[in-house]
Amino acid sequence: MSFMTSFLWSLIVYLILTAGSGSVLLWSPAELVAGIVIAALIGYATRNIMGERFDYFFF
Repeated sequence: MSFMTSFLWSLIVYLILTAGSGSVLLWSPAELVAGIVIAALIGYATRNIMGERFDYFFF
């Protein structure tokens, strides 16, 4: 679950920062593919930072 959380947040932030770059809604097809790849890499790299261990710091 932590991979999906990181992936989705990264993708949303990337899409907000690159809005207006193309013809498919607000993004170009290349930007959408790049966003998915970059978000997947960030999600994989940060999968152990958030998640169940993250909850122990606050509760």
